Amino acid sequence: MNELDKTTQMLRRKAEGAPERAHDILKAIAEGMQLEMQEKAPKKTGKMARSIKVEFTDPMTVSVTASVIAKYVEYGTKPHVIRPVRAEYLVFKSKSGQWVRTKKVNHPGTKAQPFIRPVVNEVFKDLGESLGKMGAALNDNMNT
Repeated sequence: MNELDKTTQMLRRKAEGAPERAHDILKAIAEGMQLEMQEKAPKKTGKMARSIKVEFTDPMTVSVTASVIAKYVEYGTKPHVIRPVRAEYLVFKSKSGQWVRTKKVNHPGTKAQPFIRPVVNEVFKDLGESLGKMGAALNDNMNT
């Protein structure tokens, strides 16, 4: 058997079960991301952190979803006007405990509180390093 045949057989052996192993690795990474995002999410009530979910649309595609307000927390907002949508007035309790009834509020905007991007950036950094090590190990195995 020549070197090409040996290499081909070795690669076939290594490839057996690879899709399942890749899915398991991706699932573990995604679940770790979900937990870390939930941990880092700003918590007033905890509802936004609980809304962060990892879903597989196929064995190798992961989506991370969160409540609609997550993007406003992640990126912040500019000053804006809030007006009632389903009622004539906005009604809420002020910080002093008084009830307020008004037709509009001039919101000052909110500061960005990133909790998604830092986790994603760290995972991709670690993933790049891991893939580099895997490639080096495979190359070493092929040369021995």
